[in-house]
Amino acid sequence: MPHKKNTIRTEQIEGLARLARGYMSAISENIRTWEARAIEQSCVERVAWLDLFQTTFQALKVLDGVLEKLTIYPDNILEEIYLLRGAYASSEAKDFLKKHLASQGIGHEDAYRIVQLSCFNVFEPEPARLAIRNHLPSSYAETEWLLKNRVPLLKQTVVSIEDFIPAGQLRISESLDITEEQVAQYNLALQKLFSENEEIKAEWRTLFSPQYLLRNENYLYEQVFGKDL
Repeated sequence: MPHKKNTIRTEQIEGLARLARGYMSAISENIRTWEARAIEQSCVERVAWLDLFQTTFQALKVLDGVLEKLTIYPDNILEEIYLLRGAYASSEAKDFLKKHLASQGIGHEDAYRIVQLSCFNVFEPEPARLAIRNHLPSSYAETEWLLKNRVPLLKQTVVSIEDFIPAGQLRISESLDITEEQVAQYNLALQKLFSENEEIKAEWRTLFSPQYLLRNENYLYEQVFGKDL
């Protein structure tokens, strides 16, 4: 496969880990008697312990080289974050709704369901994608036609739960067991919450900001990127 980039070093680490587990298996099976020892134990330990330490040392050495020469592409990272549609802050969003919707009878489980449903909604395929998904090509010729004519025209509208939830426009999802009455209740509670107070809206926006989400990762950021936040 000419296009493939072989992750040689990390593949080596995986192999070494497999080897280390083998040595550990031999060592753990070796402990059979406490009061007396025999040759079948010492002959294993004299090999397994030494090789286990050597294997572990080599794995750590390779891993250190991987991390030291790690190449980070910020454009790819930012694109991945963007395409997550705000789901990276789903836990914070759930806690926020649990706190501010308690007065409307929305508890922990409901707050969880609201964020879950909103994520399902924003990731639903658009009609053009759905048409291809529901009508599989019946021949190679049709597949080639779709690849050349339909696929390049597919558009991806990215809607974040950051904007979707405050709008109070949740809708039924076939993938979730939820009723129209529940969805209506959630939408009413959300519309009421986000229409009353500008401070609530500002606090909600903060949940999705990198500065808030990485507030406890200053040291890690400095070590990886060599910069201070």
